[in-house]
Amino acid sequence: MPSFTLGVVASAYDAPSWAASGGTVETVGAYTVHTFSSSGTFSVTGGGTKDVEYLVVAGGGGGGFNSTYSAYIGGGGGGGGVLTGTLTNTGVGTYSVVVGAGGSPNGQGNSSTFHSITTTGGGAGGTGSVSGNPPTSGGSGGGAGTGSTSWTGTSSGAAGTAGQGFAGGSVSRSSTTYPYGAAGGGGSSEVG
Repeated sequence: MPSFTLGVVASAYDAPSWAASGGTVETVGAYTVHTFSSSGTFSVTGGGTKDVEYLVVAGGGGGGFNSTYSAYIGGGGGGGGVLTGTLTNTGVGTYSVVVGAGGSPNGQGNSSTFHSITTTGGGAGGTGSVSGNPPTSGGSGGGAGTGSTSWTGTSSGAAGTAGQGFAGGSVSRSSTTYPYGAAGGGGSSEVG
């Protein structure tokens, strides 16, 4: 399930009356952590400012599926885009949180947003190079699918979003005597 975390740590100018609510709240070391697994609001009351560190993850893409040609193998959906960073001097206000859902088969994942940060949903996996859909780009790109048992050639994965994820994997087959399969979707740290 996509989710993201907001970690609040005292800034250089600590604000004793500053308080935040929203999500599931726990204390981890010096941090007060707010984890959202569904959409909501991050609300700040009191006075002064604090720094808010964030980890925002979008919904992953759906795997490739071809209902017409059962011999085709669908590629894996790409992971949802990931962004981390710090919002400095965060003051009183209500900040919208949108947690993007994962994609259905052949579908793109949905974006997640917090404050001015938006992550891109993962790309859908491909459904084969002949009479099928190619993988789509996203936070991380969808992996390539392959065609029937007689398929040969190369099928490429789709691109990820710079700074959020990597491309989906590609697959090739030079002879029908070789086994065939599909590629995985991209992730936040490497190509599928």
